[in-house]
Amino acid sequence: MTLRPKPFQPIKMLQIIGGVFFAYLFFGVMLLPCLNTLTSIFTVKNAAGETDPLAVIRFFLAGSMSQYVWNSLKLALCLVITVNVVGISIVLLDIHMPGIDGFTVLEEMNQKNLLEQIPVIMISSEDTVDAVRRAFDLGASDYISRPFDAKVVYQRIINTIQLYAKQRRLSAMAADLAFEKERASRMMIGILSQVVEKRNGESRDHVQRVAQLTSMLLAGLAQKTDRYPLTREMRRTIATAAALHDIGKMEICEDLLHKEGPLTEAERRTLQSHTLLGAQMLEEQPECRDDAFARTAYNICRWHHERYDGGGYPDGLQGEQIPIEAQVVGLADVYERLVSRPVDGHARTHSEVVQMICTGVCGAFNPLLLDCLQDMEAEIARAMQDTPEET
Repeated sequence: MTLRPKPFQPIKMLQIIGGVFFAYLFFGVMLLPCLNTLTSIFTVKNAAGETDPLAVIRFFLAGSMSQYVWNSLKLALCLVITVNVVGISIVLLDIHMPGIDGFTVLEEMNQKNLLEQIPVIMISSEDTVDAVRRAFDLGASDYISRPFDAKVVYQRIINTIQLYAKQRRLSAMAADLAFEKERASRMMIGILSQVVEKRNGESRDHVQRVAQLTSMLLAGLAQKTDRYPLTREMRRTIATAAALHDIGKMEICEDLLHKEGPLTEAERRTLQSHTLLGAQMLEEQPECRDDAFARTAYNICRWHHERYDGGGYPDGLQGEQIPIEAQVVGLADVYERLVSRPVDGHARTHSEVVQMICTGVCGAFNPLLLDCLQDMEAEIARAMQDTPEET
């Protein structure tokens, strides 16, 4: 039976791009739509214009499928890369194709992190050990050598699609659980932060602003250097834990926290002890000992008043001895306090605060963080203005 391609139909094309489909590449490319039923095919003929050697599979799968011929493999690959990957179920790929080979396609998809969402099955007459190993090394899910049994290939395709669909469902469930857990944690931390703020006499927005500044500085630092392991998840963890940086002040008497005027040396030491008290509160919770969030919060509580030159407290750490989360929260804390607390009725501008911090008035900070602060000065100023003020 001869399979004759139908002419390209723009409306059908829009349906395919807007709907759910999976891609088939071999001597060309075929995109096979699939959501509960298979509905249509993209195909590319080989360089000689011959019918592709897998026509038997197309015929076996066809049923109600319509076909669309593409003479450009690069165009079809572009569609695979740019179209919504959630709608692509699978890619069937040959090694020897006109223009670019199958390994190049695999490498391109791998570089764009598409293989985590779209399985690729190699179908080729190239059955050497090196070719098979290279295909799997580049991320192929399966390798089928020609000649083959069409029904067996069909079942392997369906099995792979179903396996990835299950993985996506499990990933979505895990993401939902993580989101709910994070939302509950944020709610509890928000409540605790409000209690700490009221008792400490802080402005209502202090914790919120410190967390926001921390998130912005971390994003800038991650763009500027790869010195620190600042994954997106790690940055979220640090920004959330920043809300607990002064939790140790719950152990300090309110009279001292609200005292106006200069402090005695003994009072100053007592106030500085909030860093150790906060760390101790976290350390004494058995469930927190092996928890990544609790470790991050511990580092922030204990060391956010350390300074890069060793002039801080409580342990006199210097340089990279200070965990990066404590460095960032320490800078955010200083910035927010300087901006939000007028001196002699004069509210400092953001530029004045940046100048004070960068010239060492408030102690020494990581030069990379100071660069981020200067680079983001205007952005930070806008963010602070957008934060609702206490009424």
